[in-house]
Amino acid sequence: MTATRERNVYLAKLADQAERYDEMAEYMTAVSNSDQELSVEERNLLSVAYKNAVGSRRAAWRMISSVEAKETSKGNGELANAAGQYKAKIEKELHDICYNILKLLDKHLIPASKNGESKVFYCKMKGDYYRYVFMHSIRPMSFIDISPNSHLEMLNPRLRSKHMMLIRRL
Repeated sequence: MTATRERNVYLAKLADQAERYDEMAEYMTAVSNSDQELSVEERNLLSVAYKNAVGSRRAAWRMISSVEAKETSKGNGELANAAGQYKAKIEKELHDICYNILKLLDKHLIPASKNGESKVFYCKMKGDYYRYVFMHSIRPMSFIDISPNSHLEMLNPRLRSKHMMLIRRL
């Protein structure tokens, strides 16, 4: 393991302890860009970083959507509009984070994974982040261009039979 990689993993762990998940995601993205297979620990750090970075935005999106609906029902168009604009800002942040991890998965992590467990883990992550985009975005179709045939990978009988229990646990 290179010194830079070790440093980024260390800083990601520090960011995790400090609950600074956007920075944690940056450090783990740098580790992932090496086109080397991640260790189980590194894979988990990457997952935690992105899950929490997206999770806070998903919670904010739900809350702002509720406020927007409440203001709309009260007839407060100006406040509903302000809430809608704020929700759009959160959607963009969510969109950007999801796009980053989906691109990372397609360009680096899935091609570098050598064992079925890693590949299944990454394909499940892809499914999760596509779902987040479709649930929380007004422009979800732009993600179709990233990996139009990625679902076919999971049809591989070797992956499907060997790791089906892993898919169910994840």
